[in-house]
Amino acid sequence: GTTIGDLMSSSNSDNSLIGVYAKDDILINEKLKADISLRLDRVKFDVDNETFWKYQSDKYTSDIGYDRVEQTNTLITPRLGLTYALNNSTNIFASIGQGQQSVTDSQLLANMKNDKSTDIKPAKAMNYDTGIRHASDGLIVSLSAYNTITTDEIIEIKPSGSIKYYENAGETNKFGVDLGVKKSIFENYYVGANYSYSHYKYEKYSYDASTDYSGNTMEGIPTHKYALYTGFSNPNKMLRGKLELVGVSSYYTDRANTHKYEGYDMVANATIGWEPKPDHTLTFDVNNIFDKRYATNATFDGTNTFYELASPRAILVSYKYQF
Repeated sequence: GTTIGDLMSSSNSDNSLIGVYAKDDILINEKLKADISLRLDRVKFDVDNETFWKYQSDKYTSDIGYDRVEQTNTLITPRLGLTYALNNSTNIFASIGQGQQSVTDSQLLANMKNDKSTDIKPAKAMNYDTGIRHASDGLIVSLSAYNTITTDEIIEIKPSGSIKYYENAGETNKFGVDLGVKKSIFENYYVGANYSYSHYKYEKYSYDASTDYSGNTMEGIPTHKYALYTGFSNPNKMLRGKLELVGVSSYYTDRANTHKYEGYDMVANATIGWEPKPDHTLTFDVNNIFDKRYATNATFDGTNTFYELASPRAILVSYKYQF
């Protein structure tokens, strides 16, 4: 077996990225504007890994080997957006765009160490969104909805007793609604709220010949998220501050949709900033004021549930000088 100080593996990675981007804003008339953009990227990876010990079934075993993978991906990202002014304070908008996401060198290396296929295709997403924005008399409101359909989504697999690896899922469908409201009250104070609704699911995803996750909700995605906040900004006294309460609803921790994490509620954070002189800022932050115990992420690997615990109450004082 292994002893302290043993070298498990040695790896190297050479990556290159070349991209070009073009964008144009077109004023169709005094109320309607279009923006068109196109981005082309060429991503190249050259990853090699020399293995001495391999972690499998909760233990390390001797496994001498050498692997090298070269992969080149060309990514095309076009987008078309339209904005229409209903009046001086309210706009509606809509857009359609395609996005592509390449595998990374760390994901390729994880698969190499796990004896998994490195033939991971770039994920391709079609995104549609629409919404409305309003700003007047100290009131800012935004409401938007989006739908993203992704083929070959790159997902993480974490088997019990082994290290994680990555593969393509067949197709995912992500629908969401975002709402934001902020209102100024009195002269220097404001209140606001943000809310998000998310419904993400696997449209087509067969893990193996006997396991099909098609139609299941994607793990790790809360259906509801919220933030309530209030604050002040006094430019005369160079003071600002903010208090917020945040929370998320329950969500599935596995692709089979058999286990859930209950989420968390009313986690409080606060910040106060003071600028005694121009270019000098003193900030006092308190995160997790009530010292709640909760997880920022939870996953079930088929045997155990793993929690990434949030930090306990944390107080941070910082000073910034800008020159």
